[in-house]
Amino acid sequence: MVKSGLSERTSVSHTRLAIHLMAAFITFGFTFYVALDLIYPQKNNYDLHLKKLHRFTWLVMLMLCFQIIYGAFVAGIKAGKLYNTFPKMGDEWVAPAVSYSLSKSGAAAIFNDVSVVQFIHRYTAYIVVALFMALYVYAYNLHNARMQKLLSAEKLKAVNLLPYAVLFQFLMGVFTLIYAVPVWLGILHQLGAFILFAIIVFFITQV
Repeated sequence: MVKSGLSERTSVSHTRLAIHLMAAFITFGFTFYVALDLIYPQKNNYDLHLKKLHRFTWLVMLMLCFQIIYGAFVAGIKAGKLYNTFPKMGDEWVAPAVSYSLSKSGAAAIFNDVSVVQFIHRYTAYIVVALFMALYVYAYNLHNARMQKLLSAEKLKAVNLLPYAVLFQFLMGVFTLIYAVPVWLGILHQLGAFILFAIIVFFITQV
């Protein structure tokens, strides 16, 4: 990754940056997974509802990872310096540069064009928020609908953290964009992603 910024270009490759970031997240995820397995060896007896909840949690995890990867793309090509308005991209919901780049460069624009990368990261955020809220409602209602509560006190605390954590992350993303990515907001935004990832790993391990 460092070598990519020491040749023709003075910035690192955004794709290598994304790989480097996801390697860190995956390393933490596996370590946290093993630690949780040792701390909480007692597992729930799976029933149909818990299996559905577990599968839905994996869907949320995949969408979150996709968003984190595009966050690395945004950082790598400095897409956060463009269209520093919310909720629209300038005066439009979809900036003209997005459709122009897609028509000119095709699939390559999805990974390399500044406007397209910001567009994807910007609107995927809404999907991530919706999925986290749905996971919260699903898990909370499933727990309260049963005579025998399915989730332990620790797991219920994690459920209750979901809406606060995802809204914090969303707001940090909005402020990071509006203020054109100051370092401290960028760090808080990355921290929010890390917290969301940790919560989902906990869910996958324990539910």
